[in-house]
Amino acid sequence: MQLGYFSRVKRALRTHLLDYWGDR
Repeated sequence: MQLGYFSRVKRALRTHLLDYWGDR
């Protein structure tokens, strides 16, 4: 189980989503 990795990906995904939505 790699909770740290999952959390990291989730955080990155959220950041990308926020950036994408913010850009639009």
